[in-house]
Parts: sequence; C-alpha cells; structure tokens
Amino acid sequence: MLKTEVFHEKILVRPMNAQTTSKGGIDIPQDLQKKPSKGLVLEVGGGLHDRPMKVKKGAIVHFIFGAGSKVEYNGEEVLAMRDIDCLIQTYET
Repeated sequence: MLKTEVFHEKILVRPMNAQTTSKGGIDIPQDLQKKPSKGLVLEVGGGLHDRPMKVKKGAIVHFIFGAGSKVEYNGEEVLAMRDIDCLIQTYET
C-alpha cells in the first residue's frame, strides 16, 4: 500500500462543490460556475522549522480564490496548497 506524505507548509484540500443553481432556481452552466474557495483539509505537512502549522487536519478552510494545484489523492482530484493560502478554518475543539 502506498502512503502519501505532505511536505513542509503544504496541505491537501478536498474542494467543496460549487453552487450549481442560482437562488431563483436557475441552473448555472458549468463554465460560469465559480471555482471553489472552501474545502475539507485531508492531510497536513509538518510545517517549517521557524513556523509551525496552524491548519488542522479535518478542518473546513476558506482559501484564496484560485489557490492550489490539482493533484490525485486516493483516486480523487484534490488541491495541494500552502497553509498561508487559507484565510480561515473551522474545526471542532
């Protein structure tokens, strides 16, 4: 079995689905839908020696529009991005 390891200040995020219908109930074509800017953190790197990671695995994060690179993780397409691309996170304490 292969193990995935995320390096340094990187995180893997499963983007949340974009809105497919307007508030009025009109279907939005795929090419006009907004890119996701929110997602679930799947994996977290170890941080840098002078800056520990603040993003937590399992948190919901809101990130900068267009952040990250698409990568495949466990058979699904997710985003790999830097922790500083996240604006806020929500998690249970």
